[in-house]
Parts: sequence; C-alpha cells; structure tokens
Amino acid sequence: MLDIIGGDTVALAEITAAQEAVAGHAVPDLLSLSRLAVHRTVLTDRNVDIPANLPGVWAQLGQHSRAEALARSITDPARRVQALAAVAREAAGSGDLRGAGILTDHAEQLVAAITDPHRQAVAVAAVARAAAASGDRHRALLLASRAEATARSTADETRHAHTLVAAARAFAAAGDDRTAQRVATSVTTWSERAQALGVVAVEVANSGQWQRGRGLARSVASRSERAQVLTTIARAASATGHHRAARQLITEAEAIAHAIRNPARKAWILIGVAHALSACRERDRALDLLDLAERLARPLTRSSDRDTTLSALARVLATVGAPDRAMALARSVANPARQARALADVASGLVADGQDGHATAVAREAEGVARSHSRPVRRSSDLSALSKAAATDGDFDQAAALAYAIPEPPQRDRALTVITQALATTGDLDRAVAVADTISDPTQQDKALLLVVRAAVAAADLARAVRIADAIRGTEEREKALGAIPTVPVDNRSTGHATSATAPDGNTSLPAEATPADPVDDGAEPIRAGTIRAELIQAEQSAREISHPYQQAKALIAVARRAEAAAEPEQAERSIGAITHPQLRAGGFAALAVTVAGNGDAARSRRLLGQAELAADSITKTPYREQAISEIARTCAQVGDLPRAEELARSITTEPLRATALADVASVISAAGAPDRAASIIHTIDQPRTRARALAETVRTCLDLGDPEQAEHLARLILEPRPQAEALAAIAHHLAKAGEPGRAEQLARSIADPSEQARTLAAMAPDLPPADGRRVLAHALIIGHWQLCLPTLLRLEPGALGVLSEELLDSTDRTDPA
Repeated sequence: MLDIIGGDTVALAEITAAQEAVAGHAVPDLLSLSRLAVHRTVLTDRNVDIPANLPGVWAQLGQHSRAEALARSITDPARRVQALAAVAREAAGSGDLRGAGILTDHAEQLVAAITDPHRQAVAVAAVARAAAASGDRHRALLLASRAEATARSTADETRHAHTLVAAARAFAAAGDDRTAQRVATSVTTWSERAQALGVVAVEVANSGQWQRGRGLARSVASRSERAQVLTTIARAASATGHHRAARQLITEAEAIAHAIRNPARKAWILIGVAHALSACRERDRALDLLDLAERLARPLTRSSDRDTTLSALARVLATVGAPDRAMALARSVANPARQARALADVASGLVADGQDGHATAVAREAEGVARSHSRPVRRSSDLSALSKAAATDGDFDQAAALAYAIPEPPQRDRALTVITQALATTGDLDRAVAVADTISDPTQQDKALLLVVRAAVAAADLARAVRIADAIRGTEEREKALGAIPTVPVDNRSTGHATSATAPDGNTSLPAEATPADPVDDGAEPIRAGTIRAELIQAEQSAREISHPYQQAKALIAVARRAEAAAEPEQAERSIGAITHPQLRAGGFAALAVTVAGNGDAARSRRLLGQAELAADSITKTPYREQAISEIARTCAQVGDLPRAEELARSITTEPLRATALADVASVISAAGAPDRAASIIHTIDQPRTRARALAETVRTCLDLGDPEQAEHLARLILEPRPQAEALAAIAHHLAKAGEPGRAEQLARSIADPSEQARTLAAMAPDLPPADGRRVLAHALIIGHWQLCLPTLLRLEPGALGVLSEELLDSTDRTDPA
C-alpha cells in the first residue's frame, strides 16, 4: 500500500479517527488507545527522515499524487509545509496552475501546526513562493509581509536575519524587487545580508531578468556568496540564449573560486561553476572542475560540511551525464539521513538530464534509505522505554525479552544494564551477573558488574562481591569495585585489642578511650589569638609574592576567609586589597561581602561592595569592567541591596552581559516576594532567551507564593515556545494539585506544541478525579507519543505494559516495507 500511495496519510487518518472514537466514550478504553498509539507511532517514525526535497522530485517526474502523499507523511510540520510548497511550485512549473493553487492552500493550512514562530515564518515565506508560482501575486505579497513582520518582532539577531532572508526571497518571487532588495539590505549580519541579496538576485534572474539579477549579484559583498549567485545567473542567461554573457559570468565566478582558501567554500563555488558550464554544454570542462571539487571535499573534517558538499556534487554529476559516479558519491555519505537527501539530489539531477526512468529508481532508493534508518533508531527508543518500565515493575522476563529485541547495540546494552541493576537490588545476584554477561560492549558490561558488586556489598555478601569484582576486565571499573568492598573486621581476641575496620570511605576511628581530652586553660586565649594573627600576616606575605594573578587571588581570598573566621576583619580586608588584578580584587571584595552579610553585618557588607565597585572602575577595558560590574550587581541582589543591584545592572552596555545581569537581579527580587517589580525589570531585557528564562523563573516564584493568576499572566509573555510550554505546564500541575481540574485542563490544552501538551496532560492526570484523569490521558495518547504518557498510563492501567510490548514487538513485521 505504501508503494502504491506513496505515503501513510490515509492510514494515519484512519488511526486518528479510531482513536477519537474510542476517546469519546464515557470511560475511554486506554488499552485500545495504547494499541492504536503504537501503530500510529510506527507509521510516523518511518517518515521522520524523509528528505524534504524528495516530494519535489516525484513532482518533477509527474507523479503529483505520490508527491503530495509523501509530503503529507513528513512528520515535522515545518518540513512538511516546505515539501508541499515545493510540490506546488513544481506543479505550477508543469503548467498545472489550478493544482498548484490547491496545494498552496493545503500548505498554508498546515502552517498553523508549526509552533516555533521563526520556523513558521520561514514556512510562510515558502508558501508565498508557491503562491507566486501559481499566479496569485497578491496572496504571495501578503504572505511575504507576514513573514517579514514575524522576523522584525524579535531581537534574536541570528533568527531575525535567517527569517528576513526567506522573506526577501518571497518578495522577489512575487515580483516585488524593490521591497525584496529593501528587506535584504536591512539584514544587519553581513553573511546573512549577502545571502539575502543573493537569493533576491537568483529569483530576479529566474523570472527572466538575468541582467538585473547580475547587477544585484555584484552588490553582494561576500566573495563566496557573490560567486555562487553569479553561477546561478549564468545558468539563467544561458537558458535565454545569452551564452556569451553566461561564459563571462562563469569566468568571473571561477576566478573568485580559485582565489578563496577555504576548501569547503571553494568546492561549493566550483560545483556551481560546473553546473553553469553544463548548461552551456561544456561537460568536459565541468567534469574537470567537479574532480577538483571532490578532491577538496573529501578531506573536510566536519562531517556535515563534507556530506552536504558531496550531495551537491553528486547532483551536478547526474546533470552532466555521470550517473554512476553520482550514485557512488551519494552512497558514500555515511549518515543515512544525509545519504537519503543526497540520493534525492541525484534523482533531481537525473530528471534535469532527461533520465526519468533512472531518476524513479533512485527516488525509491532514497525513500528506502530514509525509512530503513529511522525504523531501528525509533524502535530502539520505544523498546528501551518499555524494557526499563518492565524492570522497574519487577517483570524481568518481559524486560529481558524487550531489551534483546532492541536493534541498536548501545541502547540494548543500556537497557540490559538497567535490568542487571534491578535484579541485583532484589538480591538475585546470579541472574544479574548472567544478564550482565550478555552485554556486548565491554565497558558497559564492566559498569553493570560494578552495580552488582555494590548491591552485593549492600547485602553484606562480601565474598560474592569480591568474586564479581575480580571478573571485571577494565582496570578503572575493577578498582572502583574493589574500593567499594570494605575490609573485613579482624577480632584479635588473643591480645584483647580490637583492630578497627576501615570504613568504605577510607576513614578509621579511634576507640573512645584513646581520644585525648582538649586542655582547658583560660589564660591561653590571648596567646592563641596572637599566634593566629601572626600566621595570617605570614600567609598574606607569602600569597603576595605569587606572580600568577589567578593563583595569587586564590591564595589571598583563602587568607581573607581564614581571617574572617578568626574574627580578624581588618586582616581579611587587607588581604583582599592586596590582590593586584583589579577584576579579581573586585570579585574578592564581592565574595567577602556575601560572607559578612551572612554574619548579619549589613553596613560592612555594603562598604565592601563599594570597594568592589572602586576596583571594577579601575579596569580600563570595557568588557572586563562590565563583567566585574555584573558580578557585583548579582552580589548586591544576594545581600539584599536590590535598588543598587538594579542600578548597576542597567549601567552595563554590553549584551548579552546586561541581559544576564538584569535577569539575575530580577530572579532575586522575585524570590524576595516582589514578582511585579521583577517582571518590570525583565521586560527591559532585549535578549529573547534570557528574557524567557527570567520570566520562567518568576512564574515558578509566583506559584511558590500561591499566585497562579500572576504566573499565567507572566507565562503568556514568554515568546520562546519551549520555555512558555514548560511554564504553562508548571501552572497546570499547580492547579491540578490545588483541586482546580477544569482550569488545569484548560491551561494545559492551550499549550501550542502537541508533544508538550501531551506531556503536561499525562503528568497531571493522576491528580485529577479518576474519570477526568482517564479522559485527559486519552487525549494525550492521541496528540503525543505514547512514551510521554507511559508512567501515568501504567499507573492508571497496569495491563498497558503487556499490550504495548505485544504490539511493539509485532508491529514492525506487519508494516509494509518501503
């Protein structure tokens, strides 16, 4: 069925319908839902690594239904939208504007499932390009504007720039070159700005205005980006019959390539030059450059760079009439997911070269590689989760059966280690050792045996512990095992003296009568104080002579701590003041201020912080000075001087240091019972992730103070999806435990990410009334992976472990092969 339809969309829809029907009962059958959840997971997992460019290849081959079905089967929502948009563009390119419009509609509808705003904006830009290709320019411009608005709503420079690149390309595809260029030039980071101008130039050239595209390409500051774009412009010029201009652009790009030292960038440009040469029917020269590009790519140490470069190289080899070499190169990519993408690239190149039959076979191979890779990995994770649950429940036969079925050796060995430890804890040492002996990795096996040794020691079976320890092959683990075995006490009855046992930590104890009493002498105190003072002075002098600044500071701070403990405050301050490095001296005064505040002397603590500020002010380099000020601000907050802490944090001009300092101060203010004031500080933080972290901490504080309404208000202000989901989950748990199940469920269901929503619903289900708990868990099983629900599912329905195990062990064999 999979091979005929091209995707699992129909089967997944039927499973979802069945799940919803079961969940709609007054008392949902959790066992039936568990069975359905396993089957749904098997289908979705095998599509995890489907390349997003593969549906477009099927569309190039004219198999639009298969292309759409495969695109819809892609698990990740953002990649699913991009794949559908690519299929729509291919349909438009083949003249099917109506079909392209329908596919664009479908892609736009699926955008809402993308919870990350930046990934959603990039997907919207892809849909805009599809709308432009299908002839709906007005809609394309609206979508491009939406993507731009999202990009400009964030202060995260990297994601902001990446989204603007996508928006600029969308505007250019819609024919609004002026807006596209404005968006591209507004990108603040130079590399992304070059990339934005490059994609605008490419879209302009592909629309038939290759001369204007050439002008835009030459405005790109980055040489490597400019050369890449020039090769694409050359192909556009050649396609319109301007071969002389194309060769000039190729010569210009090739000259840039030979002047670049970075091998990865040089290889990429040479691949682009070769592609342009093939368009000009100069295949021999193209093959020569591809040979050079391969020699540059092979030694690249970063696997992702090497695989991506080889994939691009393989595609161009396919277009220049070297399909066998292209296939060999794609198959040489070690990572299976990347290999599937490389094969999809080769298939696309074969279509461009008119070899549709060969391209079809390669596209099928790409699907097969993607699915054969994802199944063992995902299956290993599922079986491992169930095996550990069975071991925890004491069903060791089931746990072992599941563990031995795990296809990935590392995960199998870890699961067997869990079983070994569980068996040893119950006292079944023989069986624990037997399971450990089946672990394939020697290092992991030694770790498992070490756990058995510790269990034997806890059971006082020292002789068995020694035998098992001696069987450990690794020196380090064997020494740990032998070190965990205490020395057996020896009772020397002939002399009447007992030899004390050595404790596991290596300490020995003296008999009580052998401990000398402390002498008591009232007149000795002044002498002792004078001796301590002299020792401190000597220690300070020795520390001053240390030349290395960090070692000197460490030694002087140690002297100051001793002096403070000995009630010698002047000596403590003098020791800190002797630190020569100003930033370290500032840190020393700040650390001493914390100690003094803990002793109840607030006035002296503030004075010490003033000395820390003086030391920081003497630092000439701004980054180091502001780093010291950040530390002092954090210390001011710790000792309770909140106004000064906030003032110092706001004086910092360097980001992200300023954001971190403000977040630290806000955290202390919130913990002190003033979340409103903390929130007002947090709102001034420009760094999105730091602001999200600070708001999340304040949410937790509000819950500790018993104010879930304020907590929810602050959680809604978090713009980062994951931190917001975690904050809302914490509030939902709080409400569920507080006896407000309705509000708790409503809040949990408002979490946008399905996985996070499922995790939250499953975790709070045990705190709800039984009927509500089953209903909520049923919904979680529908929207999320069953692993997220496993702990609660086993509490509410103990028989679920057997059902899940049975279905999982059988499901892959019943699934149609790719």
